Amino acid sequence: MITWFEIPAFAFEESVDFYSKVFRINVEVKMLGSIPYGILNDKGQGITGAIMKVKEKLIPNQGPVLFFRVVDMSETLKRIAFYGGEVLKEKALIKNENPDGSLVIPRTYIDNAVGYYALFRDPEGNKMALYSNS
Repeated sequence: MITWFEIPAFAFEESVDFYSKVFRINVEVKMLGSIPYGILNDKGQGITGAIMKVKEKLIPNQGPVLFFRVVDMSETLKRIAFYGGEVLKEKALIKNENPDGSLVIPRTYIDNAVGYYALFRDPEGNKMALYSNS
């Protein structure tokens, strides 16, 4: 079910260094949109994810975001709201912005396909995400 994760990091370079040394993996730095990401490459050993640069130092109760793969994102978002969650961002196409302002629809690191995402908060206040190819 979990298909991707993002670890927020204010001190991005230090976090990339930390995770690459602790887990002895290659962390490939890429720009996704205008945000630096450190892709944690485990060569197919588990769930892929990334360190994501954030603009502000985290406060307590903030942390990694887990992405749940779903088939029907619209129905899942309806159930989130119905059962007491909060939709933070409706379904959106994953796209990157080039330096000239043009947009590119990339193949994702999740499954090497075009993807969509949405953000939600569960009833306990945890920020989570959904991922789908349609």
